[in-house]
Amino acid sequence: MKKIVYTLYGVVGIFVIYLTSLFFLQDKMLFKPDNNYVSPQEADLYDVSENMLTMSDGTKVMTWMKEGDKNLPAILFFHGNRGQIAEFAPQIRRFNSDGYGIFLAEYRGYGNSEGKINQDKMFSDGAEIYDWIKKKGYSKIIVIGYSFGCAASIGLAGRRNVDGLVLISPFASLSRLVAEKYLFSNWILKDDYPSEKTIQKLTAPILIIHGTGDTLVPVHHAKILYKQRSNNTSLHLLDGKDHREVFWANETPVLISDWLSAL
Repeated sequence: MKKIVYTLYGVVGIFVIYLTSLFFLQDKMLFKPDNNYVSPQEADLYDVSENMLTMSDGTKVMTWMKEGDKNLPAILFFHGNRGQIAEFAPQIRRFNSDGYGIFLAEYRGYGNSEGKINQDKMFSDGAEIYDWIKKKGYSKIIVIGYSFGCAASIGLAGRRNVDGLVLISPFASLSRLVAEKYLFSNWILKDDYPSEKTIQKLTAPILIIHGTGDTLVPVHHAKILYKQRSNNTSLHLLDGKDHREVFWANETPVLISDWLSAL
């Protein structure tokens, strides 16, 4: 009997250590910032300007900008949980040739932005950047997110009346995603990034693009979001494409351009 009790104590102890480790390591597991800042010029984007914005709490956050036709919507882009905006800028930059103003927002702690990222700061910074773009004279703003940037985009849309959302490889919620990968890990999450709940409240048109070969964020997450908001929402699945391939696929900017033209 004592042996069984000791065994149970051991199992419980291992389980507690497992959850405790996940709790304290989750920020490092979730966010992989590139702190070796690359300027637009170093990324061969000589017509893109840098704007170091000061958030309401005094933290400085970088945003890249290329002005466009103010009769067209501005595009605000949020990248994934790895890297920095220089890596993703070329794919978004191409929309400027169609006349759209482009704004690429950096997260706290990424590139040369100050501070540390979390859910509330991600969403509030997005709202402040949105307000800054509005003051530049753009009457409409379309928000594009890739991967974790979809959570940032939906979080922003929950705080401001955006005019459209493009979600590339989104997850339904962080708790749902991590529970599929690490047993019981959803129990100890600091932030949930509850996109599937927030999206139900939104009225703006939405385009969702996802790869059927995505193993990092499986395609059923896109389908969950689509079901939550199937009205005024389009879902496009790219056959066989994985998580990264979807963002760089030739089809993706074409789908976005066609969707923008139809708004």
